[in-house]
Amino acid sequence: MSLIRLFRGEDREVPRSIVLTRIAPDTLSKAWLTVKLHEDDDDADAIFQKEITAVVSADGNITDTGSGDPLTATLYFLIPSTDTLNMTADIYYFYDIKGLSSTGAKKILEPEEGIEGRIIASHQITQAES
Repeated sequence: MSLIRLFRGEDREVPRSIVLTRIAPDTLSKAWLTVKLHEDDDDADAIFQKEITAVVSADGNITDTGSGDPLTATLYFLIPSTDTLNMTADIYYFYDIKGLSSTGAKKILEPEEGIEGRIIASHQITQAES
């Protein structure tokens, strides 16, 4: 199992370095991080979904499209506290990272095939905000 841990109500950065063997020799042009309660939920019903490109946005960005050697892409997703508050503490959710290659191929980049992607939020102890 591939596991991401975070705290409910926190702003979270999720950096990833992914070897692009599944889309080689292409580079990465877009990526999505999707979190759902059930694997077969529609994307519209996701807890949250972040879409990134090489352009910096509120969702993050692709800082390296994988054009070097080895073909490794660097992804940087930003998850605001408003999204982590949508998660119930101590419940395992499903996640994956899907990529779109420069030639239009769509592949799951994480977790690896045959591995389940899970994300879990813990309770915050400190409630102070300012």
